[in-house]
Amino acid sequence: LFLPHKRPPVAAFSAGRFPRAGNCARRKGPPRCTIHKSSTMSKARLVLKDVMRHPVVRSIPVQWGEMDAFQHVNNTVYFKYFEVARLAYFEKLVETIQGLDTSNEFDAEGFLTGRGLGPILSSTECSFKFPLRYPDTALVAATVKPEDVRESSYDMSYIVWSSDHERPAAVGSGTVTSFDYNSGKVAPLPQVVTQAIEDL
Repeated sequence: LFLPHKRPPVAAFSAGRFPRAGNCARRKGPPRCTIHKSSTMSKARLVLKDVMRHPVVRSIPVQWGEMDAFQHVNNTVYFKYFEVARLAYFEKLVETIQGLDTSNEFDAEGFLTGRGLGPILSSTECSFKFPLRYPDTALVAATVKPEDVRESSYDMSYIVWSSDHERPAAVGSGTVTSFDYNSGKVAPLPQVVTQAIEDL
């Protein structure tokens, strides 16, 4: 659940009783404040730039029906957002593999169809930063860092960015394991897959 945050009314801000940011000089009468809006905005843009650097970013409009009785997007929906970004990453990974594997030794097309060697999600988790609500548009990004790649698995990280609020709504991660769907066993990551991850 998300705990509601009580905020002063907008009128209080406009009257100067609750300065948003900056330095306030206490004198007779209302406090005189210098507001630094540009600093906050520049930090938001910097974080957004980091989001857009991910190999895949998908724009997902928040649906009214995704909210629950507490009037925010239900926690289970974020894992669906992760799934959208994860599949987009896999699709881009397949394109990269096809560019690297000129001999066609690796079945890239079977990578996402459960035929031969492919990915399987072993675990996933989410850390909620603030509640998304309708209307909004979530930018969902996914990436895999080369240092998070192991012999037969790798960790994928996600971020859900609120376009309206210009801040992360949630971050998450998932462990993806290399799986042989023919034998039903875990298998080592092929070199071409590891190389493709590094290239992304």
